[in-house]
Amino acid sequence: DRMLDMGFEPQIRKILAKCPRKRHTLFFTATWPREVRTLASEILSKPYKVMIGNRDELKGNQDIVQLVRMVEAHRKNDAILGLLQEAGLTDRGSHGKCLVFSNTKRMCDQLTGS
Repeated sequence: DRMLDMGFEPQIRKILAKCPRKRHTLFFTATWPREVRTLASEILSKPYKVMIGNRDELKGNQDIVQLVRMVEAHRKNDAILGLLQEAGLTDRGSHGKCLVFSNTKRMCDQLTGS
């Protein structure tokens, strides 16, 4: 749903248009806003909905470590590179994984290019 919030719906639809119509699709969302339900109804065939946890209480996974570091705008790239190095994710043989969220498509493009 965050990808929809950030304006990636056209890209999602473009990718799906290139996929075979007969396919298995996994669709994950932590919330279930109207926009996500609409997209899901258009791209999923006979969906099976799995909900984990209490649907009335939104609560983060306790096994996930979340860090907040305040940095000046011009130091964002250096800060994220430092975090990735700190976690050992910049080494060629690293098998670790990282998920980075960005507020804009422009920042996504900047991060993938750096």
